[in-house]
Amino acid sequence: MDLAAEALIGLAELTDVELLALMVAGEADDQSLAAQVAVVCVPLERLRRGRWGDTLRAVLLYPGAFSTFNDTGRPGPLDDHWTRFLHRQQMYYTLARLAIDRHLHSHAPNATHYCRADLEPKPRWTLPRYSTRLGQIGDHVFYAEI
Repeated sequence: MDLAAEALIGLAELTDVELLALMVAGEADDQSLAAQVAVVCVPLERLRRGRWGDTLRAVLLYPGAFSTFNDTGRPGPLDDHWTRFLHRQQMYYTLARLAIDRHLHSHAPNATHYCRADLEPKPRWTLPRYSTRLGQIGDHVFYAEI
């Protein structure tokens, strides 16, 4: 996502904690805490590997990476609704802070990808030649890129 697009939808003003909190809320709001922890740890594993960017912001906003930040993942431009939602849901900020500080341990360690178990067709990266299936937590199946 380029800076112009980022500014248009209001992401430029958000901190890394806010972006990560928004991502986990958008990706796993209806999931168990274990599933939310696994989801929130994925961008940090990607950052550790360095393939998707050298900052958390770059990893989170990597084109096509997380549906929360794609056109299909959010109903229109980011607005005050999201900020108000996140402030009411302090749990997402807490998860984001704990993940950034490396205080969370995922049940899908080393996961670099996930998708909904009911997603059809499955993304190409789910094929065994690209990734190892780590397991399912809630509605998401987690994978580690090979």
